[in-house]
Amino acid sequence: LYDDGRRMFEAAKLPEVPMLYLYGELTTATVYPSADQAAQLWPGANMRCLPGQRHLAPIFDPTNVAAALLEFTTAHD
Repeated sequence: LYDDGRRMFEAAKLPEVPMLYLYGELTTATVYPSADQAAQLWPGANMRCLPGQRHLAPIFDPTNVAAALLEFTTAHD
């Protein structure tokens, strides 16, 4: 599915602002770009792997998701 939606991601005119791409280490959902694909699409993005998580990390591991967001936003404040 990701390949079908790739045009949408490539066409997105994202502003040049700090970007955090959180991804679960165990994510296999093909509707989202993999970490490698995301790094190609958004080369300036800060890539952050959430160990042991899939794509529902905010539900199953909210503490680590919040820590990653806080670290990122603090660094770009």
